[in-house]
This record gives sequence, structure tokens and C-alpha cells, in this order.
Amino acid sequence: ATERQVVYDFFFNDLSKSEIARKLGYSSSHVAHLLRRALRQLKDRLLTDERDVVRRQLQSLEGQIEHYARRVEEETIKDDLTGLFNRRYLLDRLDEEMSRSARYGMQMSVVLVEVLGLADYGLRLGQPESDQVLCTMAALLIAGSRRIDRLGRYDDSRFILLLPNTGEQAIVLCRRLNDLVATHRLGRAGAQDVQLRVVSGIAVYPSAGEDAETLLRASFDALAEAAVSAEGIALRPATE
Repeated sequence: ATERQVVYDFFFNDLSKSEIARKLGYSSSHVAHLLRRALRQLKDRLLTDERDVVRRQLQSLEGQIEHYARRVEEETIKDDLTGLFNRRYLLDRLDEEMSRSARYGMQMSVVLVEVLGLADYGLRLGQPESDQVLCTMAALLIAGSRRIDRLGRYDDSRFILLLPNTGEQAIVLCRRLNDLVATHRLGRAGAQDVQLRVVSGIAVYPSAGEDAETLLRASFDALAEAAVSAEGIALRPATE
């Protein structure tokens, strides 16, 4: 209480050390000691508060940096239009999935999905309508796939899927996708003069290829076959 009174008189009542000493009955040296100690405590408190402020600012800055780092990473690996992974990222992951499958003696499948007629559709109805078809396809692919599957946009009209621990069963996913497309119209109503058709080519590792280039080539071969087949689905290696 005495120290508080000394500080109050010195800073707020504008009394000198001598006046405070006479008022409180202390020596001037004792009043000076009390003031030095009070100022030291105040300095320590200010430094502590400043450190807390700086720490909170640093924590906030770290959070912002992490947020922007995630955004940069997503923009690096995601397709701007559909929000799916981009081709470069999926092809990098393909090597990883093949290595994992080889290590554990499992199959995996690469599926190429193409929207036939999309180029003509875009020329007739405009790029925004074509983009909408791709976004709808991306949503259907997400709805028809498993959480462990990796989905990406391959190019202007194709998508690529990496299906871990999956062999010929990939046909089931492609048929499910066909059912979803059948119940969700692709394209604008009234555009019957432009036919859109979804086809899928499947290549199974390791029987269709033991390296990424061979496996992708097999999936493109299967996609070409699917384009002229009634079901719109083809598999490599072909089943008996």
C-alpha cells in the first residue's frame, strides 16, 4: 500500500521525492528506492505484455502463412475448373500407387473417362456450357468413387482415376458412373442436336503394364475400344 501511495503521489499528484518523504514520514532515499522498484516492476510488466502481444501476433502470422501455404499447394495440384487434382499431380501419384501395389502384391487400376462430343458441344453452345458439363462430370465421379480413389482432370475432355487395390472390379465403378450419368443430364436441356456420351478405359496393374507409361498406353487403348463399344467400357487386359 505504501509503495502504491508513493507511486500515486509521484506520478499523479506531481509531488517530489522530498515532499512524499515528508508526507509519509520516510526518508528521501527510501522513497527513491520504492520508486525504482515500482518502475522496475512496471518495466517488467510492460516487457511481459509486449512479449505476449508479439507472441499472439506471431501465432496469427503463422496461421496466415499456413493458410496461404495450403492455398498455394492446392492451386499447384488442383484443377481450377473442376476442383479435382490436375494431371501432373495424378501422374506423380501413379508412380507411388504402382510402387505400393508392387510392395504389397496388390493390383491397382488406371481409368480414363472421356466425354465424347464435348468439343462440338462447346463450339455450338459456348465454352461456359462446356465447362458446366465438366463440372457436372467431376461431381458424378466424386459421387461414384470411393474415398481411397484419386480423381483428376486429364485434359479438355478426359478425366483420370487411380483405383488402389482394384483389378477387374473397376468395371463396377464405371458402370455405376454410367448409371449416374443416365440419371443426371449432361449438358443443357434442348441441345439434342449435340450428343454427349461418357466412355471409360481401364488398365489393370501389373497385368496391363508394369510401368506408368505402359499402363497409361493400355488405358488409352481401352478408351479407344470403349468409344466404339455398346457399353462404353473396355478393360485391359481384356477378360476371356
